[in-house]
Amino acid sequence: MGHSIARIKDQGLNFDFYGCINIKRAKKTVLMNNVMAGCAQGGLYTIGNPSDLPYTMSNNEAHGAQHGLHLSSVGVSRVSSGTVYMKDFYSWMNYDYGVQTESENNVEFSNIVAIENGAGFLPNMFGPSADSHKYEDKYFSFTDSVIVSVSDVYDCSKEIKPDVYKAKAENKRRWTGRDSWIDGSRRVHHTGII
Repeated sequence: MGHSIARIKDQGLNFDFYGCINIKRAKKTVLMNNVMAGCAQGGLYTIGNPSDLPYTMSNNEAHGAQHGLHLSSVGVSRVSSGTVYMKDFYSWMNYDYGVQTESENNVEFSNIVAIENGAGFLPNMFGPSADSHKYEDKYFSFTDSVIVSVSDVYDCSKEIKPDVYKAKAENKRRWTGRDSWIDGSRRVHHTGII
């Protein structure tokens, strides 16, 4: 896994999140047949593909990052359709999440394969602000996908805590479920959906 910019520059309060490919503000991206590997934070950092545009992000994969697919709309204008989608994505052996979302939009996932990540899928949705006294019906859908927490050939004892967690900000936003106890008798290190 790569090195964190915040850690290298000793920026303890730098909460920026970077990806191997960072297309968070892009809405008409063509991204096909790519491999994102060894980045400190995200493999692919995107808002998703707006549902009112043709889908042009197929057959991509992320490996060896903190988050494989980091789908976020924080700090970005919402898409006009209110819905984004991601499909045909392979996320494997990422330390925290195979797919992690923090979106103000509806999100539809299909044909996602997440294998041997800390957690396969963490959906997080927000908005509108409680101060506005408004609400919206929102949804996630996750179809035609496969999540494998740990396969028979995976050796958990060879896992090394990534460099990115030497940065104070990163260590506080990591998935804290890794190595926690279940029923006081065994430890959990990987899980499917949180």
